[in-house]
Amino acid sequence: MKLLKISIISVAMASLSAVPAFAHTGSHEASFLVNLMHWLTSPTHALLAVVGSAAIVALIVKLKRA
Repeated sequence: MKLLKISIISVAMASLSAVPAFAHTGSHEASFLVNLMHWLTSPTHALLAVVGSAAIVALIVKLKRA
């Protein structure tokens, strides 16, 4: 059962990572620093990063306890 859970989660993550995101249009040739500042100064991006990180940590903790 544990292997099934891990397999389902792995397939879901792989399928979601293959979907293109069309949030930004135009040139994507910005440097690493410009991208980092964009993520840190945009409230929406910062909130998404915090929520996503919390979800990943919760998932890891749950899988470790199972």
